[in-house]
Amino acid sequence: MALAPVPPTPPPKAYIDTMVFIYHFKKHALTSKANNFFNDLEKGKYAGVTTTFTIAEYIGVMRKALTEARNRPSSSTDVSKLRKEIEKFISNMGIIYFDSDALVSPIYGKLFSSTEKVVENAKPFKNPRTNRWFLVNGADALHVTLAVRAGAELYATFDDDFRGVDNWIKPLMLFEVY
Repeated sequence: MALAPVPPTPPPKAYIDTMVFIYHFKKHALTSKANNFFNDLEKGKYAGVTTTFTIAEYIGVMRKALTEARNRPSSSTDVSKLRKEIEKFISNMGIIYFDSDALVSPIYGKLFSSTEKVVENAKPFKNPRTNRWFLVNGADALHVTLAVRAGAELYATFDDDFRGVDNWIKPLMLFEVY
């Protein structure tokens, strides 16, 4: 009697922090590390997860960068191009894209109460190299809450602030992994 084949274990779901997308699209010292993470995503090492809140934050950061680089306000055409660029990348990469508004549904409980708990209970992290303290803020705590609600097991980031959220989700510190 033959044994039934064991189905493969699905890759862990990794919620992708906004700055990982920023470093992919905007030249930075961490661009190669962001690209290596996205290469692993393509290979199936992780299943990428993101939300509309991440996209809003991405557009905000990139609009500011465009405004500063051009020394004039960005236009609605710029915003449209930025949105298309990031949404096409997410689609092409097969990243799971959640509507943040859907994750606010009452079935999950109160959004901001959950976010406050992250802010109030996240552990501070003191970086031994820089001697600086890091602690998750309100917007980052909202990302953590959305990531958990989206079913992510990992939080892919370059930001030391997220080291203290391991009670909710495991930080995947990309500058260490890559």
